[in-house]
Amino acid sequence: MPWDDFATRHEEIWIDLSSGELFCMPAYPSQHQIEYVKSLLKPITCELGLRAFERDVVENAVQKLVDRAYMDPLLRSSLGLQGTETFESHTNLGTTDDPISEPLEHMSLGSGSAGPRVGVWPEAAGGPQGPSQSEGQGQWGGPVLTSDGQKVPALAIEYKAPHKLSVDEAITGLESEIQPERDVINKDGQCFAFTARRLTAAVVTQLFSYMIGKGIQYGY
Repeated sequence: MPWDDFATRHEEIWIDLSSGELFCMPAYPSQHQIEYVKSLLKPITCELGLRAFERDVVENAVQKLVDRAYMDPLLRSSLGLQGTETFESHTNLGTTDDPISEPLEHMSLGSGSAGPRVGVWPEAAGGPQGPSQSEGQGQWGGPVLTSDGQKVPALAIEYKAPHKLSVDEAITGLESEIQPERDVINKDGQCFAFTARRLTAAVVTQLFSYMIGKGIQYGY
């Protein structure tokens, strides 16, 4: 779904950040440290590799920024940081099962059958645990807020290796609105555009299903 007010919200957050007392204090690693991390990066060949890449390149930097913002009480309040934040894996990343390989008609936006239900945070799910790990999972992770000893996922991130969903396929698949029943389910097509839309719809369906099951508002 398009995030129509992203630019406005982004500007509001930067205004909040710039008004904080810690804004002028460096939080990012030095250029030398960044070059060292770059030298250790490896080609992405699977979800585990993608997970490691995102952790080293994105999540660690975001963690530093959030930790610094949390130190400022006013900034912590304006950004809605209700607890400490860490990035954690939502499931066992070692699984080889991947619902993206299943036919899209087997996936449901409402039932949650496409996404994992591993019960990592049962208090956030608000219901009984779902299928076991053997029933198929995606590769999930994201920031987790910890407050009063309770862990609540704040954002769902689905990791898809480039050989399963390439950048070109994602861009093509997201060029226009997709209505699964109208555009994908029980439809046949051999062209690149149709394949891209089908794969993208499957990934979005998996992620959305997982978000519903865990009660998470945001994901990518």
